[in-house]
Amino acid sequence: MNIKIDNYTFDKTAKTITFSDYTSISLPRVVLITNVEGNAIIYNFAGSGVGGSVSGNVLTLDYDTSSMANTDKLQIIYDDKDASLLVQLLESIKLLFRVTANPPWVDKSANQMRAQVTGSLTTAGTVSTVTTVTGITNLGGYPAQQGIIDQNRAAWAVLTRGRLA
Repeated sequence: MNIKIDNYTFDKTAKTITFSDYTSISLPRVVLITNVEGNAIIYNFAGSGVGGSVSGNVLTLDYDTSSMANTDKLQIIYDDKDASLLVQLLESIKLLFRVTANPPWVDKSANQMRAQVTGSLTTAGTVSTVTTVTGITNLGGYPAQQGIIDQNRAAWAVLTRGRLA
């Protein structure tokens, strides 16, 4: 995945760019570098005279940068194979927060939890009293709050497996 590199150091005299967020870079992954202020392409993997070489996290340019300033803004496009996984992980976390903020099992308008009922009731006897429940603390000896936490964990596990598989 192509990403824009913003954390770098440019040395016009040495014709080097140090990628500060990396311990090493791969030359084939450097896609394009442009001096935005000078409107010049200073590295292009497919261009003549605008190539370079790499040692660790430092790219040495073939381009003559002597007329530039060390403070010139550069636009650096780098193919970071790990960025794709990071983007997927961030999207999964955002989705988890959206589900947690507005869980599908809660009806906010009625301030109630929804329940998925399986099976059927074949015979109902006479119901003599119906009471509105305002605060459930336990469901059959199981803390009600724990049920919500378990549902969130299950949703996260399914989401993570689906995104990273």
